[in-house]
Amino acid sequence: MYDYRLIRSYRRSLSVSIQNDGTLLVRSPYGLSRDRIELFLASKRKWIDNALKTRQEINANAEHQYLKIGHSAKLEGEDYPLKTAAVKRIEFDGEHLLLPLHFEADSRQMEAAELSRKIREELSVFYRTRARHLLPGLADEIAAAHRLRYNGLSITSARTRWGSCNSRNHLNFSWRLMMADSQCIRYVVCHELAHTLHHNHSAAFWQTLAGLCPECQQARMRLRTLARELQYTGW
Repeated sequence: MYDYRLIRSYRRSLSVSIQNDGTLLVRSPYGLSRDRIELFLASKRKWIDNALKTRQEINANAEHQYLKIGHSAKLEGEDYPLKTAAVKRIEFDGEHLLLPLHFEADSRQMEAAELSRKIREELSVFYRTRARHLLPGLADEIAAAHRLRYNGLSITSARTRWGSCNSRNHLNFSWRLMMADSQCIRYVVCHELAHTLHHNHSAAFWQTLAGLCPECQQARMRLRTLARELQYTGW
């Protein structure tokens, strides 16, 4: 059986995830026995084994994930080179993602891992800001066109899901969605808006989603491919 870290809380279900360092993390309701947890892990053995193998491969190739000036980063489905310019924060000029000039000096003085971490931090702020500007308007547009209502929208740092909709119909979207193409972004917004009517993945949910986003199947496939790419590149 697996070694794992266990966190108990006031929740209804069990979950398992793989952390960036390869640790197996299990979240459990209070009072659930270890035997029940072990049975749950046994039922997830195939997924756990594959996920642990993937994480080990990613960690073994960590150096290839380092970002530096001249490398590319994704924005709305396209890869754009990173270039320094006289800007205070990252900007997009239509052809490049522009980094502040201090990254030139940083690239000469810092270790590759530290420089990459700083670039990723700067990019995450840029993606989050872009998401805040783009997604509320898109959600409003789709909701109005289909007479749907939602109660607020937040931008999160979620790694394992592009978006979510809670029981109060509050929408959440990961800033990482800004790396997806426009059709995929629209699909995720439609997906979460469909959950304002159906808080499940029933046949009725998928029917509603198909009405909101006819090209949903193709978008879902591209999102799966992007998720794997982001995982391998350390995002």
